[in-house]
Amino acid sequence: MVAAEALAITEANENASPLDSLTLEDHEFVVEDGYKGPTVQGVVSNTGTESVELAEVRVRVYDANGAQLGRYLDRTGEIDAGTQWRFEAILLDSTSDIAEYDVAVLGISR
Repeated sequence: MVAAEALAITEANENASPLDSLTLEDHEFVVEDGYKGPTVQGVVSNTGTESVELAEVRVRVYDANGAQLGRYLDRTGEIDAGTQWRFEAILLDSTSDIAEYDVAVLGISR
């Protein structure tokens, strides 16, 4: 878990906001072997006509009672218009504690 903690992003960029040009194409809960453990992986597309300076995926995870366990992120720098970014948010909660999650994509335009 120590290696996963070193890679997990938990601090959001407060300047990021929803952008019409960023589209969450798909996502899934994946348990990786080794040090990563539970993750949410997927694809974000820049469907706009201009580059996006920063894209950030925010994942909130919940237990079976609907209580939020944590918020985890992945981010990348510039995404050119018409391209995609494959993200992987590392979750630091136990797989057995996670009952559901939700995902949002935000960004900073140029």
